[in-house]
Amino acid sequence: MVFLNGVKPGWWEKIDLEHLDMLDTKLCLCGQLYGRHRNAYRKLHLSPADFVMYGFLPAPSDYGRPDFLPQRLLTRLWTKEIKGLKITSLKRSAK
Repeated sequence: MVFLNGVKPGWWEKIDLEHLDMLDTKLCLCGQLYGRHRNAYRKLHLSPADFVMYGFLPAPSDYGRPDFLPQRLLTRLWTKEIKGLKITSLKRSAK
């Protein structure tokens, strides 16, 4: 979140939580912000390893694990964080 706050202030306001899906390249966090996650690679000058580090993608070792879909976990985690940011933002604007 700190990274996104630095490169795209207010990014959480652009995320449609009803459609956030880290399994979908258009509906994932970077997809909603940049059109597709590949576009985010170019615009943010990040590598796939950076995407894993920032929580935009699961680690390669997590793929193919039938009992654990890492993208679904990432979707839940990002949803929780974004809801918190939106609530904080609303409280600040109400003051």
